[in-house]
Amino acid sequence: MFFIIQHYKTVLLLLFASLTPATGLAATNSVTVTFEASFYARTCKIDVSEPLIEYDKVHAQNIVGSDNGKFSALTREIILTLSECTGTGSLGGSSVIVSGNTVVVNGQSLFKDGGSAQGVGVKLTSNGATKTNRDSVWDLTSSSAESDRQPVELALSCGGCSNTDSITTGDFQASMTFTVITN
Repeated sequence: MFFIIQHYKTVLLLLFASLTPATGLAATNSVTVTFEASFYARTCKIDVSEPLIEYDKVHAQNIVGSDNGKFSALTREIILTLSECTGTGSLGGSSVIVSGNTVVVNGQSLFKDGGSAQGVGVKLTSNGATKTNRDSVWDLTSSSAESDRQPVELALSCGGCSNTDSITTGDFQASMTFTVITN
């Protein structure tokens, strides 16, 4: 019995020794895993109620009348709506800005991309104030959420002119982009 127990210990010792590498022969391979993540502030897309505004033929006198408040057919109220909000936190301190090409007409900055008509552009008003490129049209709060809405007004304008002398005939294009800027 002693022989079997002694032999059994030897077999276990040999078995254990054959499963573990010798200290001098062991090779180590190590790899480092780096984890990076970016957590971004809450932001949203902007939906626009009327993405294309087309006017038929416009008389220059109506543009003058639109600027002095006597003719409203050239003014459109569009609704900006927060949609597809993502990210962490709240929208507090963020704002919706407008961007687009502008020209100065009678001292006012109006949106205009191109066209042969001169002396006209699009005037953007938000909360009663005229806005231009890179201006905030909507200051968001910590309670702002998806589906919140903000009206803005767009109007053909001659920059507050009092007559049609500076308005030339031709075509006209203007565009603007509304973007949520997080702080």
